[in-house]
Amino acid sequence: MVRVALFAMVAAISPFSPFSLAAAISQDAAASLLPVMPNMTNGTALGSNMTNATAANATNATDMEPPRPLTDEEKEEAQAMEQQRLANERMEKRVAAKEAEAEAQKKAEEAAAAALQTRARAKEKALEAKKKRDERRLQETEEVHRRKAAAREPRVNSRDVRTEAGLRHAFQSHWHEEDSILPLLHDAHAKVSTKHEDKHTRVGDLAELVVAALNPDEHGPVHPEEHHIIEVEVAAMRQQEGLVDDSTILHHGFLLRGGPLEFFQRVSRKLSAARGARP
Repeated sequence: MVRVALFAMVAAISPFSPFSLAAAISQDAAASLLPVMPNMTNGTALGSNMTNATAANATNATDMEPPRPLTDEEKEEAQAMEQQRLANERMEKRVAAKEAEAEAQKKAEEAAAAALQTRARAKEKALEAKKKRDERRLQETEEVHRRKAAAREPRVNSRDVRTEAGLRHAFQSHWHEEDSILPLLHDAHAKVSTKHEDKHTRVGDLAELVVAALNPDEHGPVHPEEHHIIEVEVAAMRQQEGLVDDSTILHHGFLLRGGPLEFFQRVSRKLSAARGARP
């Protein structure tokens, strides 16, 4: 091993050793190849450029070629395809139009059915309302007839306070009760109406009607305080019932029910209280 090491050292130092010659030859060869390699590289690049130019020229040549004219068969086929496309579009439009028409027809039928049902319900409600009105009018008519019949009954009331001459005292305490005041109103209406040619009592006769009903035998004069009560109550009743015109006719049945009857009953209580409070 020592020998080998020494031999290597000598070879490295000596310019004539085989190793030195081989290294020198390798260096010279490499140096001679250096000028040639750029030329080879340039040649390769030139070849690549030529290839690209050829491809570009081929492409340009293709683009510049005029289009081939269509044959008659191809033209007919293209026309047939276009006609088929247009026919399909028309068909689609017709189908869409029919669907829209069917939808509109359906909505119209639904609206007509709904309107028919609404009219039927309205008619039913109108008939029901008419029936109720007729029933109410019948009841009111029967009530008026009943009150008229009661008013025509004998006028003798065992509760009435009378004088020795048989005259009834005015504004008696029980005359506000319905069974007592109805005959009084009946007689008063007939009495007051006689001063008119058509035998009808008017709104302007209300104060006189109160006195005629609640002082039927004209027993004694009516006190000014009592007249004031009558005037106030008549004004309130006219406002409540909307009786503005003095010439408006007061029918017999109107006085025997509802607000007018309550008015006479209220006036009767107030006049009786005022007459009882007087010394």
